[in-house]
Amino acid sequence: MGGVSRLGILIVASLQMLKSDLSTARMRTKLTFLILLLCLFFSVSGRAQRKGRAVSCNLSYHDLPNLKLRGFYLSESHEEVSNRLPGFNRAYSDATGSLTLYNAPGIDFRVISPSLKWSYDSSDDKDLEDVSLVWHFSSGKLVRVFADYDTYRPRTLIDFITQTAKKLDLPSNSFKVTGQHQAKIVCKDFSLELIHGEFSHLGWDPEGARLILEDTDEIKRLDKEMADYKSEQLRKRNTLKP
Repeated sequence: MGGVSRLGILIVASLQMLKSDLSTARMRTKLTFLILLLCLFFSVSGRAQRKGRAVSCNLSYHDLPNLKLRGFYLSESHEEVSNRLPGFNRAYSDATGSLTLYNAPGIDFRVISPSLKWSYDSSDDKDLEDVSLVWHFSSGKLVRVFADYDTYRPRTLIDFITQTAKKLDLPSNSFKVTGQHQAKIVCKDFSLELIHGEFSHLGWDPEGARLILEDTDEIKRLDKEMADYKSEQLRKRNTLKP
């Protein structure tokens, strides 16, 4: 904010100079300079506000009935999803033994994506015709869901944040811009990430839109279990057993 303050001081100084200068030509020149300063001031101020520290969010997903991506919510069981989507239970069973980030013994983590060959078709649910979903389950409960939108095109990242916050009953001032095309809100036990655009073979395509909803408590637990498992495996490899 130091740059914004210095601009404000320059603007005040310019106003004082205008009052004391009676030359019409010089006044027009300084007035033009003042207008440019004002434009720069509001531009810097707006960027500083958007990239400033976000207001902390203490909400829990248990208290947010509208925190759903096309009707799917955190901690939802795979049986509940199967009741909505015919063929999903088969895909869930086929995912057993898949190579994932969490493949330690005792961890039941499954990734269900459209790439799996299962009987579900988006035409079975009209609400899913314009979106591609990927589900992550831990011990049968939904802990992460990706939603890639096929036709939704937010104008800007700020527009994406505003619409998402309104639809999901989230505080818009708790979203933090984390990159040129990304923003994220981190609350008590969940996070929601927004990505405006996507990579293609031609580079960055600003037309895409993705949301990632995550149970942060459960992911932290899985990360710890996996780290402990890797640490134990390393200890065994480095320990001589004559």
